[in-house]
Amino acid sequence: MDLPDEIRPGARHLAGDAARVETEPPASPYRWTILSVGFAGQAAVGALIAAPAALAPSLQRTYGLSLGAMGLVLGSVQAGAAVSLIAWGSLADRFGERAVIAAGLTGAGGAVAAASATSAGGALTVMLAIAGLSSASTV
Repeated sequence: MDLPDEIRPGARHLAGDAARVETEPPASPYRWTILSVGFAGQAAVGALIAAPAALAPSLQRTYGLSLGAMGLVLGSVQAGAAVSLIAWGSLADRFGERAVIAAGLTGAGGAVAAASATSAGGALTVMLAIAGLSSASTV
């Protein structure tokens, strides 16, 4: 049985709470902007992690990679992220989350752009590892 908060046993509301809640200003558009940018950043990192696996057959043909080498390419993003998680946490504590996430996503974007311009499997692996290393700033 749902009872209003005013008569629910154990409810702890002060008399002024209802008036305070009703007079709070609505959320600013800035909050929605930050939420949107954060969502886009997380979506980009998710794509960075998932895309190499989806593109594996094409990457293997394009770069002439063996199955083992392709495994290294696929694991490079997660390996880069795993190596840098603690460092990103320390940087976030020191410089703030926004600055660290912005720097990490910028670095990841640059590494992905460089990866798209490579013509060798080893360079692709290194660039994807750097992208993973940078993208870990969002975790």
